Amino acid sequence: MNVFDSDSGVMMKFDNSLDLVSELQEHIEQVLKIPVASQVLLVGGGTALSPSQRVSAYSAGSDTNPIFLYNKQYYVYPSNTAPFKLTVVDSGPELMDLHAEMDESLVLEDTTDSIFFRSYLASSFYEMAEKSMQACKRLIDEQHLQHQGFKAMIDNIQNKVSTANSSAVTFLSMLQEFLENKSHYLQLTDSLQDVAATLATIPLLPSLVEQVPQDPMTSIASCKDIEGQRDNMSLLDWLQPYISSDSVHQLSQTCTKGLQQYNEEMVSNIQTLLTNLETNFGNKAMRSIGGISARFSGLEKLLNDVDQIVQEQEDLTDVSSCRSNVDWKFENKQSSK
Repeated sequence: MNVFDSDSGVMMKFDNSLDLVSELQEHIEQVLKIPVASQVLLVGGGTALSPSQRVSAYSAGSDTNPIFLYNKQYYVYPSNTAPFKLTVVDSGPELMDLHAEMDESLVLEDTTDSIFFRSYLASSFYEMAEKSMQACKRLIDEQHLQHQGFKAMIDNIQNKVSTANSSAVTFLSMLQEFLENKSHYLQLTDSLQDVAATLATIPLLPSLVEQVPQDPMTSIASCKDIEGQRDNMSLLDWLQPYISSDSVHQLSQTCTKGLQQYNEEMVSNIQTLLTNLETNFGNKAMRSIGGISARFSGLEKLLNDVDQIVQEQEDLTDVSSCRSNVDWKFENKQSSK
């Protein structure tokens, strides 16, 4: 399973036995020390991996279509940076220093040994060229993967912005409807004291007293008290075992305070937030990397030029090898005579 660390540009391989996304996240935390809460795993198209899902459900993880890993710590806290050991540019394979051998080959006499030595040098140069070209290809592939990861992140943000807009429109519609009826709701809360006063004037109904013992919230003692005083009790008195004496007033205050929190300013703030979100994300400079197409085109051209040079080096190596073999056979033939 291939996971591409988009912050450091490094491809990592994990065991395919990691079944659930949550298992993969725990393994990443063990290996890279990135807390699960800070991990964002994306696939092409911007879909975020759900911890409860199987990794195989996302049809990703190949070397050309990996899972993209982002560490939220680098974005929530801009002062944090990727570890330097992960950001060091790969300089390619360690190559031999053939300067001394090259200088020596230039002063050799024209002998068979000289041809063999120069053939060996040609072969060494070709091997070095081949290794360097493969390293260049890998670095270019990683840049392509970083760009793919960037596009996956942008697609993910686009999906979230669309979802946020849709949810905000629904919420604002409900909020606007609420504000239109806010005065009515405030009147209801103000009338709670009047309701309590009305309840105090209504005598206790006998049917309620009969149902009291069936209520598990009422004690036996309170039931006897009610039965003994029911002739002089009101509905408000009957409710007292369930509510405190100040609860009606507190409920009225709490409701009024809560209702006052919702106003036209809140609607304006949400609309401003949405406008800023759409404006910022609508900026092409945020959703694309300037000059990336030209960069990749230039890299591909350079890689094609290198490929031609390596091919020429291989051809020269083959010619040199053939010539050394011919000279070796001719020398052996002359020696036999």
